[in-house]
Amino acid sequence: MRFARSLLVLLVLSLIGLPAQAQSLPQIPGTAKSDNVTLLSTIPEPGVIGARFRNGVMYVTSTFGLTTWDVTTAATPKPLGRLPLPHFENEDVDLGGNILLLSTDAA
Repeated sequence: MRFARSLLVLLVLSLIGLPAQAQSLPQIPGTAKSDNVTLLSTIPEPGVIGARFRNGVMYVTSTFGLTTWDVTTAATPKPLGRLPLPHFENEDVDLGGNILLLSTDAA
């Protein structure tokens, strides 16, 4: 749950500068409220562990693999792709140039 909250905060903070075109969502129970941050949307992705953003694309790791989302319109993120993996990513993904790096523990 902590990772999902972190992802949500990261998504909202990265999209603050974009104009809101949709009515904001009601506050999610158990989350803090801030006067200068508005929840615009969430993604239907269970087991989220981390995310990275680049050029309007959010790269999300979860217990089920890697998914990519078009977040150029903050209120309506659209899925771009999914890569199911037999293991889960225990850290955020790294982006370097045109390379996305995933890792797993040997255990």
